[in-house]
Amino acid sequence: MKNVIASFTIFIFLIFGIIFSIKYIEKTCNFYKMEASNLENVLINNDWEDAYKLSNTFLDSWEKDSKIIAIFVDHHHIDTVYTEALKLTQYTKCKDKSNSLASVHTLKFLMDDIIDYQKLTFQNIF
Repeated sequence: MKNVIASFTIFIFLIFGIIFSIKYIEKTCNFYKMEASNLENVLINNDWEDAYKLSNTFLDSWEKDSKIIAIFVDHHHIDTVYTEALKLTQYTKCKDKSNSLASVHTLKFLMDDIIDYQKLTFQNIF
């Protein structure tokens, strides 16, 4: 009987851990998608100083949050976002609008990809 109770308790903790991790990743990635959208609007308006500041803020925030996200997400995704954010800082510094907008779009796509990769679906299980 003790084994059944212990197994059930571990199972419940596992379910809560999965739910917590999915919600945390969705919340964090949606935050970064909003930051990327704000950055995109600044780039469209050709405000390069603000764009450079926002891109550096994005990079610094991602460096901090990626340490926690790394517990739940494949490191390839984290490294790809980091690399793209680094490129974005240089594109905004050089005032390269087309590459800056492309990087922002890539960052949004990567955030969606991380969310989709973590959802509990048959495709992700098998």
